[in-house]
Amino acid sequence: MTTEELAVEELRARVKALDNPIESPQEEPAIKDLTHKEDKNPSMWRSLLQLRVLLPYLSRLVPLLDGTAHQPSTQSHELQHGLAEVQSGHKEIRGQLLEQTVQLKRVEEQLERLRETTERNTLEQQELIEDLKSFGGTLKAVTIAAMLLLLANGGLVVYLLVRLRH
Repeated sequence: MTTEELAVEELRARVKALDNPIESPQEEPAIKDLTHKEDKNPSMWRSLLQLRVLLPYLSRLVPLLDGTAHQPSTQSHELQHGLAEVQSGHKEIRGQLLEQTVQLKRVEEQLERLRETTERNTLEQQELIEDLKSFGGTLKAVTIAAMLLLLANGGLVVYLLVRLRH
């Protein structure tokens, strides 16, 4: 390993150590003693302790500073391959969506034609019912007229028979 890689590993180890909580309460007074005895500016130490939250993000930036980020890695190839799969899946889904949209339009057109046909048939049936009712009325009138003529004819026959016998 080169000295740069050793330095990077050492920084990573220090970052991991800072992320772990302090377990023994004996170390805290030592830190406070250092801040108060050796340094005249305790606010600087507080600021540095607050910045330790950023250390995990900085550890991810170290490879960028090393220049190792420019090397093609298997992760980037896998990421590109995964992205290509997602894009092809997106294209397939988009094609299916367009096909389904066309099919839905066809179904809507068929439903509209069916609705129009149903309305037309309903109107024709209503007209037919009205025609049947009027024909029924006419048929009753003709039947009544025929019965009256038949009775009149029977009455005349009886009258003639009675007159002829006398």
